Amino acid sequence: MATNVDAVPRPAHSAEELLNEIRSFVYGSHAVHGHKLTSEEHAKSALFLLRTLPSARSAVLEHLCHVFDESVNTHVVELDGEESLAPNLDDMIGNIHDVLLGFVKKNSEGWAPLIFTWSIDLLGQISSKYAGRRGVPHSSSLNELLQLWMTCKATRSLMEIATQCIAVLIRSCPDFCVDALLDTSVLHSPHFDWVVAHIGSCFPETIITRVLSCGLKDFCSHGSSSQGDSVTRPEKKVPKMASVVGILGHLAAQHSKDIRKALLELFQASVDSTDEQQLSTVPFLLQLATMSPMLLKVITTDLVDSLTPEVLNRLSEQFYNSPVIRKDADGLITLVIHLICKSGSGACKLLHFVLDTAAPHVDENRMDDGEVIVSEKVQQCGALILDLLLLNLQRSVYSKTGSKVQHSQPEMSEIPFLMELQRHVNDLCKEVLTATGKRLYWLQRLLSVIGVHCGESCSSDILSYLMLNTKSENKTSQVRLFLDLQAGLESSLPNVLQVAVKKSLYYLQNADDAQMLQLLTNLTLLVKWEGGKQGEQKAKTQLKGILQRSVQTLSCLLYHPCTPISYQTIKLLDLIGIATNISADTLTHLVQCTIQYFFNTLHKQEHRTDEVVTIMKYLGSLARHPPSQTTILQFLTQAVLQKENSYLFGGKLGDRASIKDPVDSQLSLHQSNLKHASSVTVPATASTVFHAGVIGKGKRQKVERSSLPQHIQMQNVQAVLDTLYLCGVVDTEKPSPVDISLSTIPKCLSVKSSKILASLLVQFVCPDVLHAATKWPDEDTMKFTIERDLHIKKKFEENPILWELLRIVAKAKPALCHCPVLVYGLLSTSLAFWESNREKNACDSPIQMEISVKLLECMALANFLPSPLGHVGELFHLLTPYEVYLLLVNTWAYMKDHPPVEQDNTDENNTSKQPVESRYTKIIHFTLHHNIQTCGHLFPRFFNLDSIPR
Repeated sequence: MATNVDAVPRPAHSAEELLNEIRSFVYGSHAVHGHKLTSEEHAKSALFLLRTLPSARSAVLEHLCHVFDESVNTHVVELDGEESLAPNLDDMIGNIHDVLLGFVKKNSEGWAPLIFTWSIDLLGQISSKYAGRRGVPHSSSLNELLQLWMTCKATRSLMEIATQCIAVLIRSCPDFCVDALLDTSVLHSPHFDWVVAHIGSCFPETIITRVLSCGLKDFCSHGSSSQGDSVTRPEKKVPKMASVVGILGHLAAQHSKDIRKALLELFQASVDSTDEQQLSTVPFLLQLATMSPMLLKVITTDLVDSLTPEVLNRLSEQFYNSPVIRKDADGLITLVIHLICKSGSGACKLLHFVLDTAAPHVDENRMDDGEVIVSEKVQQCGALILDLLLLNLQRSVYSKTGSKVQHSQPEMSEIPFLMELQRHVNDLCKEVLTATGKRLYWLQRLLSVIGVHCGESCSSDILSYLMLNTKSENKTSQVRLFLDLQAGLESSLPNVLQVAVKKSLYYLQNADDAQMLQLLTNLTLLVKWEGGKQGEQKAKTQLKGILQRSVQTLSCLLYHPCTPISYQTIKLLDLIGIATNISADTLTHLVQCTIQYFFNTLHKQEHRTDEVVTIMKYLGSLARHPPSQTTILQFLTQAVLQKENSYLFGGKLGDRASIKDPVDSQLSLHQSNLKHASSVTVPATASTVFHAGVIGKGKRQKVERSSLPQHIQMQNVQAVLDTLYLCGVVDTEKPSPVDISLSTIPKCLSVKSSKILASLLVQFVCPDVLHAATKWPDEDTMKFTIERDLHIKKKFEENPILWELLRIVAKAKPALCHCPVLVYGLLSTSLAFWESNREKNACDSPIQMEISVKLLECMALANFLPSPLGHVGELFHLLTPYEVYLLLVNTWAYMKDHPPVEQDNTDENNTSKQPVESRYTKIIHFTLHHNIQTCGHLFPRFFNLDSIPR
């Protein structure tokens, strides 16, 4: 840059005086007196020559460098706590400062560039020279370093000189100042950063803009190619890049808005220009972003907002027409991928930008309005970037995990892009459920990489979200999506599905009915897919096995008041089955919940047949486990006899029911005690006891309850009986039938199950009776057991289904021997009733006649009574009460002489086929003859006509 230093007026001196000053300055000794010049005198001589002899300015400025250096050294020595022997040059520094600024003011065009370059170089040399001294802070402590040098007279004066020069030159030649600043920064960085920070804070807008402009020029002059090769160390390719980044970094703390504005303006200028240098703006900005997280954040947030479809199309055309950029397109894409991986804040926004660019949502209505969409070239470029990005992320993640995640290894570095996306996993999962085509493929791969990189917790959150929120009608695609993600995550996290199921089931505690039903539906769908032939199973871990370990949690949902939820739960439980190593307490809990749900279903006015059949099928599968068969029969029998369930099967309705009234909020226990305290208290009596309130609400109100229709009662009874048949029809070693229907259930129990049922009937109908002897008691004992017998009779009257259960026991021939107390209890009450009955005909007492007939049928069915004794009940409706009494006494006598014995059901032991002694048939013969008019047609039923003598 041309300067005009001679324009400064100089004082007039003689040639001899000027020559003496030159000699004194050059030799360092006085030209007249001959003594050695002091530092102050030497400096004064230099200033004299600077004023009078402009041609000596280079030598003078070089000498002034030593003066400033000596002053700085004195200051640093004092900081170290040592005493400096050098003279104090602060006054001389002030004189130099005034002289140089005087030159700048009088002739700024001539002196300002020269003095600015000199001052900046000198500051860089001093900063580097004294950087390692003990009292000088480290270069990373920028504020402390700036405070130190600004307290030094010499460096402060140099800074003021440089700042004044910039103020003069900023309008005329700002590039000169910025170039000088950048060159010095390249040589002396990072020790020179404090100078850059101070000067930049004085002229932020100008410095930021000009630094970017100069950096772009330097970037273009060194060539913008091979960006991919300079990703890690771009400063080797373009030396000033590090200085540009450093200056902007120092200014970012207080002038971040100005930096953002300057970057956006630089970008916008390149979009509207066709100049080759301007076309390099995007590669230049990308290179800056690789070196500065702050600049990367600006690019991934503010700059992305400026990339509208119109701008992208224009940039595409510019890059296509630029041979330089087109030549290095691969390197530029590599650089973009590298920056995306490094981006933290704004990663989700950046991802959606790339997705929308590669696979834009096309709205035909908006296109008709003239909306611009990205061109096909831009879409292809975006798709290429996404493919390469996912490939790069997969390589990075799986190479560091070694196919197995090792969270304890410190060398596993985090990828900022994936760590930031972890915070938006739910949004990505929500989006992947509605995505289609390539967008679905990209999001699926990305979620898999995020899960593997961020660990088991994040991976389980992804799978759990899909379990909870999948609602698409296209079930096949959603199941494939889940299984593909599961397979990708399990390659590094083998327990991820187990953790995901645990989180999903825990979420049920606070979920609403819709979410709960959705989760159960999705789990059912996944388990069905695993067990079907609808596609290859890619996942290693079976969901069915995991859910089998959580059946206790799932079974609690059977109590849910929402019918679809409980029904979906039983379908899921039936589908997953039972683990072979299930614990006894879990199995018991499962049986209890299922049976309670079974009766809750029967209580519904319109219960569905498929729901009942599903419950029956599941109870049948539970019964195939040896420990559970007895438990099922026990809970089922107990529930049938409960008061709240008896009316389902035609039992008597309770005339009273306890009503739980809400607690009166106005009733105060404190006030109640105050009321009691006013009464007279007698020591050592109940009046001194604290009053705990009133128990109850008085007399319970009658609750009118309408009985169920007959066909509903029959359906309920049949459902219970079919369940008993299904759970006890075969031994536990045999498999359960796959397809269950009401018409295919066998109507019999195994011997073992019938014995268990017989013992349970005794336990629940007459619980105060221990094991009863098989010996039939005498008639005299009836007066001692009348209370027990009446209790048994009342139970059968209140629960008519007991006759069906007794009939089931009787079918298994020896099983009724395990409940003889019920038989002779019912028989003894019948004898007592008919003996005291004074009705004209037995049919006038239909209830008691029905009891007697059913009892004899069960005894005959169990081979307790042979023919014709087992058929006498067919005559009761045609006889008088006394005749019925006689026949029952005859039956009692036979049982007394032939007590029931548990034995195999063979022809030899079959009492129904053995002949009966005549003493037991006489009363029957007599009764038939006495009622020959009404019972004559029944005679062949009891006696063989051929055996009677004519």
